[in-house]
Amino acid sequence: MNILDEITTYVAAKLNLEPGENIFYNSLPDEPDDALLIQLLPRSLPTPSPIDAECYVIEVSSRSMSNDVAYQQAESAYRWLYTDKEDTADADGIVNISENLSVATLMLNTPAWKQTDNNGRKYFTFRVRVFSHRII
Repeated sequence: MNILDEITTYVAAKLNLEPGENIFYNSLPDEPDDALLIQLLPRSLPTPSPIDAECYVIEVSSRSMSNDVAYQQAESAYRWLYTDKEDTADADGIVNISENLSVATLMLNTPAWKQTDNNGRKYFTFRVRVFSHRII
């Protein structure tokens, strides 16, 4: 089980995106202009061995030619990683990523503008700490 693959598949389903076409993990190809990237940061924290869990820090980046589209896509991904409940007021910190994986999430920041690349595409990013059972 690959945590990034699981999260990418979950976010893709919630945002009606297609993994490998407009949502990716680990690396973002130059095409398409509108795309979402989910990557594991090297700052992921070790968990004490008696605790059967893993702690990851994930960065989500949204890219588009339009500021509004890039922000909306990042905001939507943020919303579904914050809670899988239909009403965000019911958020309990647990997100059911798949049938076999539920995680606890802690949002580290909200989507914020990061950069404009040489092609004029805008990027918005946010970070989330993800706690899951130990994946072996």
